[in-house]
Amino acid sequence: MSPHSLLEIRDLYVSAKDKEILHGVNLNVRQGEIHSIMGPNGSGKSTLSNAIIGNPTYTTKGRILFKGRKIHLMNADKRASLGIFFAFQSPVAIPGVSLRSLIRTFLNEKRGKQSYEEFNRELESITSLIGFNRELLNKELNVKLSGGEKKMSEMLQLLMFRPELAIIDEIDSGLDIDALKRVSRAIELLSKKSGVILITHHTTLHKYIQPTQVHVLVNGAFVESGGIELADKIEREGYSAWLKKKNSG
Repeated sequence: MSPHSLLEIRDLYVSAKDKEILHGVNLNVRQGEIHSIMGPNGSGKSTLSNAIIGNPTYTTKGRILFKGRKIHLMNADKRASLGIFFAFQSPVAIPGVSLRSLIRTFLNEKRGKQSYEEFNRELESITSLIGFNRELLNKELNVKLSGGEKKMSEMLQLLMFRPELAIIDEIDSGLDIDALKRVSRAIELLSKKSGVILITHHTTLHKYIQPTQVHVLVNGAFVESGGIELADKIEREGYSAWLKKKNSG
C-alpha cells in the first residue's frame, strides 16, 4: 500500500451479468484529497463507485484496499462500517422517518449516545454552515422534496456522519447555481478531514471546487489523469479525442 493511502485500487476489473465493464483500473486517494472522475455516459463511472462500496450485483477481480484492509473481500455493510459513505445520485425516500431522527440514530450507534443538546448544537452549526433549510430536518426523509433539497440532505448527512471516504455520485445534476454553490461548500468542508471521490460527466462543479486530481474514464479504463486543466480541456473539447483514440486502438 502506498504511504498514507486511504483508498488504493489496483488492477481492478468489474463485470455485471458476465459483461466486463471496468478493465484494469488503478486509483489512489489520500485523506484531504478530492478526486474527480469524469467520463461520458456509459463509461463505467457508477460501476466503479458500486465496486468500491461492495454492490453484490457486480463481480470484481483485483484489489481494493481501505486503510490497508482488503475490503474487496468484505460485504457492503462491513465496508460502510469502516467509514465509507456513498451519496446516491437519486437518494431514496423513507416515509415515516425524519432526517433529524435518521442522523441522531446513526450517530448514537456510531459514536455512542450523546445528549440531545450536544447533538442539536452540532446539527444547527452544520446546517448554518451550508445554508440548509431547517424546516426539512423534521420532514420525512426525501419525501416530496426537490432534487436540490434531496442532495443537500445527503451533504448534511455526510458532514454529520464524518466518513473517512465519501463517494459522491453526480451531485451536480439538476442543481441550479445557488444549490450548486451550497453543495460545493459542503464538499470543501468535508474534504478537510475525509477523502472524496466525485463522479460526474459535467465540468460545472469544478468552477466551485478545486479537485486534487481529475481522471478521465472512457470505455471502462482511465485514459488520462491530471489537474484542473484536464477538466478545462473537457469543457473546451468534450470527450471526443479520447473516444477516437480508444475506438481506433
